[in-house]
Amino acid sequence: MSNGLPIKVPTVQALRNQLAISRSLKPLKRQVPSKNEFIVDETATVERIAEEKLYWICLMKAMLLKK
Repeated sequence: MSNGLPIKVPTVQALRNQLAISRSLKPLKRQVPSKNEFIVDETATVERIAEEKLYWICLMKAMLLKK
C-alpha cells in the first residue's frame, strides 16, 4: 500500500478516424511468398510418401513474409 495522495489525471482522447487508420494500415499486414526462403511443406511431404511410397524427399514451399 502507498501513503501517497490521490491525484486526478485527465482522460485520454480516443483516436479520430479509427476506421480510416485501420484501413490504411491493413496493407502492411499482407503476407507474400518469399523468393529465397523456404520451409518444409510437411503435409505435402507426408501425402507424397503415403501415395507414392517413395524415398523421403521433402517438398518445400515459400516462406510467407510480411510486406
